[in-house]
Amino acid sequence: MRLIAFATLLTGASAAIDCNVTRDGQTSSDIVNVICRQMTLLYARGTNEGGNLGLAVGPPLQTALAAAVGTDNLAVQGIDYPADCKGAIGGSVDPFNATGSVNCADMVTAVLEYCPNTAVVISGYSQGAQQAHGCLMRLSPEQVANIQAVVTFGDPLSATPFDQVDAARTKVFCNEGDEVCNNKPIILPPHFTYGTVAIEPAVAFITNQSSPISVTRPAPHAVSKAQKGSDLRARATVSRWISAGLAMSRRSGP
Repeated sequence: MRLIAFATLLTGASAAIDCNVTRDGQTSSDIVNVICRQMTLLYARGTNEGGNLGLAVGPPLQTALAAAVGTDNLAVQGIDYPADCKGAIGGSVDPFNATGSVNCADMVTAVLEYCPNTAVVISGYSQGAQQAHGCLMRLSPEQVANIQAVVTFGDPLSATPFDQVDAARTKVFCNEGDEVCNNKPIILPPHFTYGTVAIEPAVAFITNQSSPISVTRPAPHAVSKAQKGSDLRARATVSRWISAGLAMSRRSGP
């Protein structure tokens, strides 16, 4: 019922959310560029944020986490998805099929294939938190066993437990007075302060987690770094085709 309520409110919430403005944002694509490190942060930005990390939470989380674990030990990959108002409705009603959820799950698959020794952290802010929920729904138990931590900020689905992951490995940051955490598209000042008030405890939570469960997987294919990069970029391209409804037409072309 709460999901339906969110969708109903958002369609009439022009006073609360300006769907015509795309804010600034930053980008990090370490995994697409085949940069494998001890820890990999997969992050989904909030509604109408630019780049693939956004600005409010992604960049400060990247900076603080790199300071905590060492820059050379952290790979950061923003999840590509539209992050528009329409997606906020879909992410609330059906997070499993949200574009960012699909792309995030594809990225987890790629990370575990090409960077088999990395500890994966999944995170998202606002609409991006919906993508984190949906991403976990799409993963196999074997993949989930390699998730070190899941951390969300301003999470519209804060009342919904994360699928498959041990609750001890998950953390939701919701400020008092943030109505988005009550699944309402009412954007008040508390929704914009996570990048300052929640980053330090979030990094502490992530780094305090024990190593993920060791899972035996087949050895990675013996391919060159260039080929790995080509494969990962192909995965990203396919995800964009799917989100644009072009995958079928591309496959059926000459």
